[in-house]
Amino acid sequence: MNIAVEAPMLVGSSAKELGFVLKKNILSHPKFNQEWQNQTISYDDQSQDKNDKHWLFSAINVSKAVNQSQSTTQQKIIRVLAHEIRNSLTPMQSMTDTLLSEEEFEQTQTRLVLSRINERSKRLLLFISRYSELSHLPPPKFEWFSFTDLINDSRVILNDIEHSIDYQGNELCYGDMSQISQVMVNVLKNAKEASDKPELDIRIQVYSNSTHQIIEVTDNGPGFGNLENALTPFYTTKAQGSGIGLSLCSEIIRNHGGTVKVSNQEYDGASITMTWPLNSLSTG
Repeated sequence: MNIAVEAPMLVGSSAKELGFVLKKNILSHPKFNQEWQNQTISYDDQSQDKNDKHWLFSAINVSKAVNQSQSTTQQKIIRVLAHEIRNSLTPMQSMTDTLLSEEEFEQTQTRLVLSRINERSKRLLLFISRYSELSHLPPPKFEWFSFTDLINDSRVILNDIEHSIDYQGNELCYGDMSQISQVMVNVLKNAKEASDKPELDIRIQVYSNSTHQIIEVTDNGPGFGNLENALTPFYTTKAQGSGIGLSLCSEIIRNHGGTVKVSNQEYDGASITMTWPLNSLSTG
């Protein structure tokens, strides 16, 4: 620590002389920045009829651990992005190679190849867009909005499968409508991708009490394969999943000051409960 504060001798020097600042019983020093984990402990010396107050300051350099953690995270992101890009580009290359090997382009086959390339391109762009959303969420704009209208807009994600939605509770919901809409799209899409039944049955309950807004969603699917990692970014047990959908939901609800709880029902299906405070009602 002598090197950090640039003082050859600590013993006999006051904290102020060494550059420390005492504020609200907490010592700080400009040399100990974000690379250091600091702690201040105060105690009273009541020996020999004295009543002096002392402070113990400790600092641990955590830059190596932080850099290692950041490096691990970056490597994981690169692996996931590389995996998703490779999964999209490999079949695209294969289809174009097949098409280009023909002496003449047959219209039906060419249209089929182009449509598949177009679809895979959209999926890749959607993945990148969702990752961007997960990294940079804007502050929520709280308001009361029609949740039934939101559900009617969000359920189009299920139009290509047999499904039913049992909606119960309040007509109105409090939060950022655009962000909660994204939450419901991801929740419904997750239920759809996990479904192993001829028909997907979803139950949605929306209600609020004096302090919180609550949304509960359950389905008749197989449930979560790994509850501990269900909300972990990039983790998925689905063959076609990216592991971003539910983690984005969790981040949006956290952005509202709330929490997301996931569980498996007793007999069949997954359950997701989203709760956030109505505190902003009083603060505007």
